[in-house]
Amino acid sequence: MRLHQKYSYSLLVAALVWPLFLVHAEPAIKLSERARQKQIAEETRADLRKKLSELKENILKTEKAHTHAADALSASEAAISNANRSLRELSAEQAQSRQDARR
Repeated sequence: MRLHQKYSYSLLVAALVWPLFLVHAEPAIKLSERARQKQIAEETRADLRKKLSELKENILKTEKAHTHAADALSASEAAISNANRSLRELSAEQAQSRQDARR
């Protein structure tokens, strides 16, 4: 009979103590879930920072290319302007030569 009482007492203690373990286990589960969420958020943030850095580099490259293109366009416009000026001068000289030849 004594063994039966010990067994019953052990079951009773287990029945009373087990919910306490569950109560304490739940915050640990929530904590590990939060830790996992934090890790995911940190990884996401790192990925976003990397992408942002790559975008900034692309913008700088694009701006440099734009600057080079604008400089090349400006140089081309200056060359065209010089060529047009030379053509006007040659045309004026040609007109003057024709006029001189008629006299």
